[in-house]
Amino acid sequence: MNVDDFSKWEDESSKCKLKKMENRPFLAELVILKAERSKYLLYFAKQHNTSDLEELHFLKKSMEKGIQLPETNTTARGVPPEKKADIIAKLGRLILPNRLPFWENLPTDKNSADLITTQEN
Repeated sequence: MNVDDFSKWEDESSKCKLKKMENRPFLAELVILKAERSKYLLYFAKQHNTSDLEELHFLKKSMEKGIQLPETNTTARGVPPEKKADIIAKLGRLILPNRLPFWENLPTDKNSADLITTQEN
């Protein structure tokens, strides 16, 4: 995959609709989830033996007019160069030869946060 295969999607779900929803479905409870092209809602079921799917209206009203495609990423996020060098130095001899080029070609960025200790938005 390339960097431009990824987009910067914004959360366009309606917090108000989700808060007011009775019997709100959670991902762990769902056994069937269906999406249909050009419809701005989802259909779901919490049990396998049901043929009735419930509708889930969760998007903001403005999204029902049409979803705009977000801009795509133009640069790779990268990892700190020290972390890349450390991984290759410590694990390079254990990494399979056909997997090593991934680590050697991994983009670097001095300013990228360490995702083990930090969460990016």
